[in-house]
Amino acid sequence: MSFNDMEKENATMLAQIEEKRRAVCDSSLQKVAQEKKVENTSVKLRLVRKWKTHAGKIYNSAWCADSQHLVSAAQDGKLIVWDAFADDKVQAFKLRSMWVMACAYAPSGAFIASGGLDNRCTIWKISQELVETEPQQELDGHKGFLAACQFLNDNQILSSSGDASAILWDIQKKVPIRTFLGHEADALALHISPTSNDVFATSSVDKTVRIWDMRSGKNVQRFTGLQADINSVRFFPSGHAVAAGDDSGKIRLFDLRANQAISSFEHDDIEAGVSSVCFSHSGRILFAGYHDNIVGMWDTLTGDRLASLNSHIQRVTCVEVAKDGMSLSTVGWDSTVQIWSI
Repeated sequence: MSFNDMEKENATMLAQIEEKRRAVCDSSLQKVAQEKKVENTSVKLRLVRKWKTHAGKIYNSAWCADSQHLVSAAQDGKLIVWDAFADDKVQAFKLRSMWVMACAYAPSGAFIASGGLDNRCTIWKISQELVETEPQQELDGHKGFLAACQFLNDNQILSSSGDASAILWDIQKKVPIRTFLGHEADALALHISPTSNDVFATSSVDKTVRIWDMRSGKNVQRFTGLQADINSVRFFPSGHAVAAGDDSGKIRLFDLRANQAISSFEHDDIEAGVSSVCFSHSGRILFAGYHDNIVGMWDTLTGDRLASLNSHIQRVTCVEVAKDGMSLSTVGWDSTVQIWSI
């Protein structure tokens, strides 16, 4: 059998799987909510902090587990750690490459990580220095840009890349523990399950969302249905579902138990792509950052759009709810970090 024949057979099998999924899809969250006459939840956010210290576009941010500190990564070549309570910056990190795309905060609060077009995951130690220039570790192994990263603990971090792979790293030894292969194009986002460090999700330019077993390295589930590059993926707080947003402005909620999409979040007047998604602490509200400067808020049960924030003047690149569920951070190309009280 030739390679072309195998590709055709694979496409046929995938189409048959999708047909069987549709055949057993008897409802959606929106339909059930309508039948039960579920009313939309209320949401009212208040802007409590707005920082503009970066001199370049901010591409990512991440909360510390203490829900007090936040790190932002911008293409001015800096990471900045902020204290949301004191309304001030705590520490800055001068990067060797200004083309940063990703950042992460270790659960302990002792380390942060960054990466981007240097194809490298760099680990930094939080210290008393006002400006830090020397990284703790540099992890080399990806053959493409580093798109996303997330700590499991102080000695393990997961990264995804433009080389279509994800790697679990031993930080101290500076070696890969396991490499995850399966995507056919850039792996743009990842998120570790909030209920198990053994499970994580990735999304890709190949228009798929994949669920992985950290222990075996295997791709255990594959979701399709979005028709453009999938820029963001995020687990529902229960760990039973993932939301993913793409470049066409559409968001899908995929249920791991139903093995298919159970809800969609889109509107005719949304033409901009989705850059980032996250859930409220309960999961009832889905926050989404869009390329047209908007932060949208959706009711995950009814599927209705609840409200929008229009306080950024350029593309919103990351939305993130603090671990305690009390605050929402939004960052974007306008170089501002904004903190909202939920």
